[in-house]
Amino acid sequence: MKHHNDSKAEVTLIGFVDPLDDDDDNTGVKISTDEDEYIVEMNRTGKKLLNMIDEEIEATGSVSLDSTGAKIFSVTSYDYAPYDENEEDVTD
Repeated sequence: MKHHNDSKAEVTLIGFVDPLDDDDDNTGVKISTDEDEYIVEMNRTGKKLLNMIDEEIEATGSVSLDSTGAKIFSVTSYDYAPYDENEEDVTD
């Protein structure tokens, strides 16, 4: 897995939108990919993902680390994840 030091590089993630499991009163979501979890920054576009919980999406934006080392994803655009017709058909 590659690690990029440039936190402003644009990346595209494909994953599921999940509610944020925070103990405090912050409302938010995270994007869970196969490899990691990214806390969505609650900017204008990020707030729209509150309506996409349990959906698989393809999101573009930038990743930065907060003071605890958590990955913060600033979403600039998103859409439903492209459907892979071969994904479900894994029968011999």
